[in-house]
Amino acid sequence: MDHIEELPKASDRIRMRNVEGAFKDYDAKYPPIVSLAQGAEIVGIKPSTLKRKISEGYFKDCVSARKPVRILRNKFVLAFFNQNKQ
Repeated sequence: MDHIEELPKASDRIRMRNVEGAFKDYDAKYPPIVSLAQGAEIVGIKPSTLKRKISEGYFKDCVSARKPVRILRNKFVLAFFNQNKQ
């Protein structure tokens, strides 16, 4: 069973308090609910890439099901940066 990866330590994962602290001074530019374009800008990807990931079922717990797409900023950032660390 050499191919099984170890789970990351809790200290290696980004936590909600880290996300909240990071946006403390940026609430005017990135409010708690952001658009598709703002969400993509926050995590540094193209809006089309984010739209594709959303349509593939990623981030369903933090994205609205209707148009226009609305994203819960903190929950989305947490999900985005921890998606490969679960």
